[in-house]
Amino acid sequence: MIALGVAARWLHLAAGLGLVGLVTATLLVGHRDRPTVLAWEARMLGWARALTGLVLATGLATLAHQSAVVTGRPGAALEIGEWTRLLGHSQFGTVWLVRHGVLLLLAALLLLREREESVADRLALRRSPRCCGSPRARRARTRGPSRCSRCGRSRAWPSPS
Repeated sequence: MIALGVAARWLHLAAGLGLVGLVTATLLVGHRDRPTVLAWEARMLGWARALTGLVLATGLATLAHQSAVVTGRPGAALEIGEWTRLLGHSQFGTVWLVRHGVLLLLAALLLLREREESVADRLALRRSPRCCGSPRARRARTRGPSRCSRCGRSRAWPSPS
């Protein structure tokens, strides 16, 4: 039972660190139109999806092992009632819920990823935050118009009165 717990935690850690590294590398590279970069990005997305699934699966294995350790019965690893009791009444459970909630959000973002197929889509997604967060847009916001002074998009924040 101890070997199962060590293996689950080690795989969970390795997959989580790999996922952080992949996301960081993808952010550092940015997006280019070259076919080799597009192929690399597609491979990294596949790896990120696989690692996210592995992190979630090993997280469940870690939860099962911890419930068996806490109760002192190996059969508790398969009892959902013990899992919920462990999740609701321990610091381990609170941390586990927060971490796996963030991982589920990441999994949803990876599976439901917005496709940037045209150059116009990529430029709009890249320019919009810079444009609406620019100093000129901030100055315009204090003067009261409800649209960005550069791109004309309506802002999500209210104008000061």
